[in-house]
Amino acid sequence: MYETRTEQRRNESKSCSRSLSCALAMVVMLSGDIPPNQTVYINNLNEKVKKEELKRSLYALFSQYGRILDIVALKTPKLRGQAWVVFAEVPAASNAVRQMQRFPFYDKPMVSFI
Repeated sequence: MYETRTEQRRNESKSCSRSLSCALAMVVMLSGDIPPNQTVYINNLNEKVKKEELKRSLYALFSQYGRILDIVALKTPKLRGQAWVVFAEVPAASNAVRQMQRFPFYDKPMVSFI
């Protein structure tokens, strides 16, 4: 039996957690390409790592791709396991997303989006 596009989207969204960021990622994936920007969204991060250690480690890992302006990582219930890395330039962010996709980071594969 074939699924309609609406059923496919509904089934894909069920496998995603109920967080706002996951919903936004689903919208981006389903709507097609969006213009790249300098902010990289990362999820599937190990929630047991302390915030400051996480930020330092992300900086060390992502700074090889370009100058980083900011790293945002929060530990609130809805935002834990996620971070945003803001690069100075779009090409650096794009390259980082391509290179770091599914990279093992604290025993979990990172997932990143622009």
